[in-house]
Amino acid sequence: MWRHPWDNLEHWWLSRHAPQRTLQLRQRNVYTLPTPAGLMFTALLLVLLVASVNYQLSLGYGLTFLLMGSGLVSMLMTERQLAGLHLSIQQAPAGYRGSQVAVLMALRETAGRMHRSVGLRFETQAQEIWVDVPPNATLSVTLHVHAPRRGLHALPTLRIESRYPYGLLRAWSIWRPATPIIVWPNPEQPTPAWPQRITPPSAHPTRPKPVDDAREQDMDIDDLRPYRHGDAVRKLAWKATARSLAQGGLPLSRETPPSAQSSHHAQPVLFDWADTADLHDPEARLQRLCAWIEHAHPSAYGLTLPGQPTLNPAEGAEHHRRCLDALARMP
Repeated sequence: MWRHPWDNLEHWWLSRHAPQRTLQLRQRNVYTLPTPAGLMFTALLLVLLVASVNYQLSLGYGLTFLLMGSGLVSMLMTERQLAGLHLSIQQAPAGYRGSQVAVLMALRETAGRMHRSVGLRFETQAQEIWVDVPPNATLSVTLHVHAPRRGLHALPTLRIESRYPYGLLRAWSIWRPATPIIVWPNPEQPTPAWPQRITPPSAHPTRPKPVDDAREQDMDIDDLRPYRHGDAVRKLAWKATARSLAQGGLPLSRETPPSAQSSHHAQPVLFDWADTADLHDPEARLQRLCAWIEHAHPSAYGLTLPGQPTLNPAEGAEHHRRCLDALARMP
């Protein structure tokens, strides 16, 4: 079947740069082209050569071929700034919709030489970073990508280039990372009220403070109980004990109310897609679930979404990431 020559060229180009998780730069995938300064330098060499031929200037020949040799050497030096680098993404990039997602990349030197003035830039972003990679070392670089939509998206094409040492030539290559970017929904603002069936845990649980002696007179009799062997000394109600002993009674200890005991350990909650039934927009429902998850973290919580396995209540950053990833993957 006949195809336009441009389509054939594009197919050939994409086949040479298929998406891959890592990239090893070699001579076969590093391209070198002159910069505008390099084109002017070439034109200057032609003028010097023509002038030397016309006027039979020996010094002109020497200057012309000296500059030409320097340009040829710079071509090799520029290409060597990229050849030998190994690029990879250290972790799957993720962030909230509408934010700048940080992409942490690792540049590993495998050729045993210094790589100077290496520029990295995503084609859809204006941000460009220039770094020097030491020999036999790994350098971490952070680039940012705008995330306008929720879900899983392919990272933009990364362009790697160098113009070292003279800026006459530009060595460059491209990388199409196969690692996707995960964009989570934006949490609803302000944080909505929790479902009526769930009792929200305390955002900052604190340990109950001991009641000082000045407040013991105001304590209700239900807050005191007879002393038991093994009670901590700080639980003794000293003034109430003195009054009890004066009347022939027993020492008294303070009794912690059941509500205060349960406040130390928040009960795990399980958020359900049905809890957002009052909202008709699926994106708004995901934003509300995201807000609840952010509010509940780092307490124990779980998540139930249609068409996905239930995430049982748990704690920790890894569980937090799994819940947000599940929201991002919702169709």
